[in-house]
Amino acid sequence: MIINLKHYFMKKSQLERKIQQKVADMFSALEQELEVNFPESLKTQFSDNLCDEAEILFKTNSSLEAEKTPQKTLLHQDVVDKINKHIGDLVGIDAWNLKLEENLQDDLGYESLEKVELMIHLEKEFGIQIDDEEFEEVETVEDVQILVLQKLGL
Repeated sequence: MIINLKHYFMKKSQLERKIQQKVADMFSALEQELEVNFPESLKTQFSDNLCDEAEILFKTNSSLEAEKTPQKTLLHQDVVDKINKHIGDLVGIDAWNLKLEENLQDDLGYESLEKVELMIHLEKEFGIQIDDEEFEEVETVEDVQILVLQKLGL
């Protein structure tokens, strides 16, 4: 376990250095092209935000790679439970009462705003990126679960 943590922190610091260098290069190119100087605080904040997001993705990917088959089943159920909780919370329905075939709009009363909120919550919860086109095709509770599980590689 110590070796894995050491490996994780080495990869994390390498990733952060790469992000910081790319951000510095990007700002430098923009400053030259636009003939402006951006404040250092903006550059730092932008770089820090990217590092935070990358760390979330890195942790998600690392933990998924490290999982063994029996644990993936448990992780799979944990993910489904969290998805159902998000679906239910947005419209005031208990997650345990949801059925796979229930239509978000027709059965659960989701409107487009709730659907967008759900997508944002799921992206943040699981550190994934969901394209608008992909989420437009989602109609049922099961569709949401399948999409997120596919994004997580489960």
